[in-house]
Amino acid sequence: MPVKLSALIRLKHGTGILLVVFCVLAIGVVFIGLDDVPGYILGYLATTIIFYIAIRGWRTIKRFLILFIVSIVGAIFLSFLYVEVISRIAIIIGGAHALESTQMEIIEAVITYLILFATPVGIFMGIVGSITLGVRRFTALKGRNSRAGST
Repeated sequence: MPVKLSALIRLKHGTGILLVVFCVLAIGVVFIGLDDVPGYILGYLATTIIFYIAIRGWRTIKRFLILFIVSIVGAIFLSFLYVEVISRIAIIIGGAHALESTQMEIIEAVITYLILFATPVGIFMGIVGSITLGVRRFTALKGRNSRAGST
């Protein structure tokens, strides 16, 4: 029981540190802005930290492959949602000029930045996690087979 408790405390401590790093990166994005390359780099780093916090306990290739697929499908779905649903509802309710309203600009920015940052990071982490676990499993199996053959 004490071993599990100390592992949990270390996990929470590590999460706290990662959240502080995320906040620093997010504040950097706010001050630098998303107008140039340094802002985008900070944004991608912040998104990577958030994804890492969520997936660092994963130990199966299946989860990483699901992350990869959901990232791609999520981008397609969000694009469809904005273009085919939200925009059309706004036009029905407020007319053609509703698309130029501040509310629609905010909705568009949120969806755009979700697609812009979450999709590539999710795809990258899905691929890297799958490959990393695959290599670990392959080397573990190869190590077991070589030991079994030497006896």
